[in-house]
Amino acid sequence: MITEIFISYSWWTILLVIITGLLYASLLYVKNPQNKLSSLVSIVLFIFRFLTVSFLAFLLLAPYVKTKKKHIEKPIIIISHDNSSSVIIGNDTANYLSSFHESINKLSAELAEHYDVDSYLFGSKVVEGNAVNYEDELSNYSDFFSHLNQNYSGLNVGAVVLIGDGIVNNGIDPVYAATDINYPIYTIALGDTIQSRELKIDDVRHNSIVYSGDIFPIEISISANMFDGSKTKISLFENRNLIQNEQIVITGNNYRKTVTFNVLASNSGKRRFKVVIDNIEGESVLENNSRNIFIDVVDSRKKILLLAGAPHPDIGAIKQSLSLNPNLEVETEYISGFNKELTNYDLIVLYQLPSKNNSAPKVLKAIVENEIPVLFVLGNQSRLSVFNNYFEGMNIISASGSMTSAQFEANKQFTLFSFNDELENQLASFPPLSVPLGNYQIANGSEVLGWQRIMGLVTNFPLFAY
Repeated sequence: MITEIFISYSWWTILLVIITGLLYASLLYVKNPQNKLSSLVSIVLFIFRFLTVSFLAFLLLAPYVKTKKKHIEKPIIIISHDNSSSVIIGNDTANYLSSFHESINKLSAELAEHYDVDSYLFGSKVVEGNAVNYEDELSNYSDFFSHLNQNYSGLNVGAVVLIGDGIVNNGIDPVYAATDINYPIYTIALGDTIQSRELKIDDVRHNSIVYSGDIFPIEISISANMFDGSKTKISLFENRNLIQNEQIVITGNNYRKTVTFNVLASNSGKRRFKVVIDNIEGESVLENNSRNIFIDVVDSRKKILLLAGAPHPDIGAIKQSLSLNPNLEVETEYISGFNKELTNYDLIVLYQLPSKNNSAPKVLKAIVENEIPVLFVLGNQSRLSVFNNYFEGMNIISASGSMTSAQFEANKQFTLFSFNDELENQLASFPPLSVPLGNYQIANGSEVLGWQRIMGLVTNFPLFAY
């Protein structure tokens, strides 16, 4: 451990500190006619007074102590295992469930002698552990990479060992999802190495909740290997009733296509749909030619409260934008004298609240206690210290209270919902927003929709965070 003392002025000012102590002590104890003490006592008090006054004068130089501690921590090795059922479709099922799993455990034990080893399973979700059973129906590699970005940012990660068959049927492309991973990724390939003829549904994207009377899209991504020139048909059913279908002509041995069905939400309630691709003779696996999805159709309008501390042009713009959606009912209120029941609203937009003039403690407490979704819009009137206490996803440390201007830069690893390139380009071209100038700390479990781009430079500060 190394400790150093620094002061805010030049070191020659220490002489002034010493002179100040000497002068003060001399005035009291050297040739002072009012001093009736003995020589020994005077000398002791002189030294004590000199040291005390010198120390107080030294504190005026604003000294600070800098301590350096050397702490050696082991690098982290992350071993991740694809737990989806597609891994054991081939002929090596017994090997993967017995000897291979034992080999991975042996590898973990050997690495643990020199590294900190963290083990994960990923499939439908990411879980900690190494008890592989290959029972997950989905294989979401991007979810695992998102977990790494959220939980290992800034840590001493040595490498990731990724074990799987590479078959992805949920989430975004792993190649894009791993873009921000700045440590080595070593892969162990599983599954049958012989390329087979296969037609499958890679992903089905849809909204989990839609409103009655709306037309909503269902996007289906399909792929076909070694079926050049073949024909098939993709169909959408609801309760065995055909809704829509489309003929597909496969061109190329590595064929990819996205089909979109636009469906009318005519009846409210939970609706079950099934996507089916007609089998082609010669397929090696037929289980991935169909997929069930469930969508809730609701007929009630969502109520949104736009609550602010004072009138502002942004409030009118936000309300006008939200009011364009016929399924939303928007109310505007101001915090002064506000006493409505917050549980009546599905979402609360707090515009620069808590503010410097009103911390809105009752409103914030009610939001937390009733778990009401809330959107904080920050500005130069926001009280960041109170915001940090109530929004667990991020802390903003700003000592000066200054603001700066930032534009939108999309986060490619965002997974909560998808948006097209056109919207991304629009958001990136919009005029800059005023954001607090300071240090942003993102909590585990948060997802960033867009980063701050300040004067053309992309930062690691979030502009929109969930």
